Amino acid sequence: MHPVFLSSSWALAGGKKRSMKDGVNGNSLEHNGPYFPPEYQPLPDNVRFYYDGKEVKLSLAAEEVALFFAQMLDHDYTTKNVFRENFFKDWRKEMTHEERSLIKDLDKCDFGEIHAMHKAKVEARKNMSKEEKLVKFK
Repeated sequence: MHPVFLSSSWALAGGKKRSMKDGVNGNSLEHNGPYFPPEYQPLPDNVRFYYDGKEVKLSLAAEEVALFFAQMLDHDYTTKNVFRENFFKDWRKEMTHEERSLIKDLDKCDFGEIHAMHKAKVEARKNMSKEEKLVKFK
């Protein structure tokens, strides 16, 4: 797993930020180190993936990539052939041999339940108070 480097903030000694002349916001850089994302959490049992109308239980690696695609279904990217071809080629690298033998056409994949779960989570997050978000996403 590779670290994700978060943006660093400029701060003066004591951690107080204040504006300076010429748009400079500080004179020292504070870096909190790399950020390692949490391990992937499998989909709940009631959220399923279908291929050609049949339920398919994906390996964790393939499921994680399927979740990524499902989260993007509201974006125009997923309608573009080049994106779809590149995604499918890369997704197949994460599939097991059995999954690759079964899943041969992205158009036969149904990400509907995964997408619905993602949209519900996004909506729930939007409806949280600022305090709830601070506690939950600390």
